[in-house]
Amino acid sequence: MNPRSNTKTIIIAMKYLSEDIESSDGVANAAIAEAAQRLQELLFENEVILKNQLKAQQDLEWWKGYADKLVAHIPYLPKDMEVLREANLDFANQIQDLEDRLEDTKEEYIHLLQYVKTLREDNERLTKQNESLLVRTSKNDRRIWL
Repeated sequence: MNPRSNTKTIIIAMKYLSEDIESSDGVANAAIAEAAQRLQELLFENEVILKNQLKAQQDLEWWKGYADKLVAHIPYLPKDMEVLREANLDFANQIQDLEDRLEDTKEEYIHLLQYVKTLREDNERLTKQNESLLVRTSKNDRRIWL
């Protein structure tokens, strides 16, 4: 894999390019400048998101520790919490299994719909052929009796 420049370097390079490129109508300059600006905005938003994610992880760890301290003072609660966590995991696994089965069922339903459509088309075609054969047979029967 080729080494990659960091995003800040690319933004600076694009800003210089937007000023240095000679374009008769200035469209290339404007496009490069706007791309650099958007990259800079995305980089800033990404940094904010990462900071918020880190803060949320730190808060979650603090709350887990706090909950564990509270639970430690109640003798029967830790076992109950363990049982609840296991049950929650079981429910999550059951939900995932049901979602997977639902997806499989949807796919089977789509295949069945396609199969039914094909059967209906075949039925229509065969019905028309049968009607045509009946008309020919009935004409032949009349000729035989005449």
